[in-house]
Amino acid sequence: MTDVRCTERGVVEAPVEEVARKVVKSDPTVGLSSEEAARRRQEYGPNELEQDEPEHPCVKFASQLKEPLILLLFASAIISTCLGQYDDAISIALAVLIVSFVAFVQEMRSEESLKALASLVPHKATVIRDGQPPTTVLARDLVPGDAVDVAAGARVPADC
Repeated sequence: MTDVRCTERGVVEAPVEEVARKVVKSDPTVGLSSEEAARRRQEYGPNELEQDEPEHPCVKFASQLKEPLILLLFASAIISTCLGQYDDAISIALAVLIVSFVAFVQEMRSEESLKALASLVPHKATVIRDGQPPTTVLARDLVPGDAVDVAAGARVPADC
């Protein structure tokens, strides 16, 4: 029997079954019991990445104005003002604001589209629990120690 050792590079020199039993306290052929899965879900929470708080729209618009080319154009508008070319300065500043606003709107729409697409198709996983044949569950309902059945070409349901 090979000894299970955890190092900075991971678990080494151990069969999968042994690692599952010693490290995650699960039998890969039987899986977790439904009760143990529920307990672990309470302890660890859902299998999801934490979402960052959305940026305020004003902050997103201001970030458009921090682009190097936009700053360069604003600098040229200031120089035009200093040289008395007020028509040029106003037209440059107006063009920069219009371009920044269009980029801001496109960014907001693309973020909304990505959110809609993510919620449209929920991530699923095939798990073995209670010694029963593999069943499909939502990936967010996975817990540490679940025996996940991964086939060729399937998505790996890790922190979806």
